[in-house]
Amino acid sequence: MTTGSCLCGEIKITLTDKPKTFGACHCLSCRKWTGGVFMSVNGGKDLEFSNESLVGRYSSSEWAERGFCKQCGSNLFFKMKKSNHYFLMLGLFGDDISPQFEEQQYIDEKPNSYCFSNQTKNTTKEEMEKMLKDYLSK
Repeated sequence: MTTGSCLCGEIKITLTDKPKTFGACHCLSCRKWTGGVFMSVNGGKDLEFSNESLVGRYSSSEWAERGFCKQCGSNLFFKMKKSNHYFLMLGLFGDDISPQFEEQQYIDEKPNSYCFSNQTKNTTKEEMEKMLKDYLSK
C-alpha cells in the first residue's frame, strides 16, 4: 500500500500497489493547471479520499474533471468522467515511490523552454485525440 497526501496533509489517497511508471502531459490545459508539466501516476478507478469534503472538483471538459484540495490548493488528480479513472499528481507521493518515466503526451505541444533527457514513449496531439475519440465512442 502507498499513501499520498496534499500539501497540508488533510487529504490522503491510498493505493493498493506502488506505481511503477509515470507520465507527463504537455498540453496547454495541463501546463496552465500545473504551472509546468502534469506528471501523473495511474490511480485506477473508484478511489477514496480521506476528508472527501475538502476535495474540490472542476469540470474541465465534457469528459474530464480535475481535483484539488480546498484547504491548501494542491492539485490532486485528473479524472476521466466516463470510466471514473484517476491520474494522480506524482508529487502527492513524495519519496515513497520511485516510478520510471514512461510516456510524454502531447509531445508536439511541449514548449522549447525545457526538455527531458529520458527515453520515453512520445504521443502527439493527433494520437491523443484519436484515443480520446475512441474512448468517448464506447
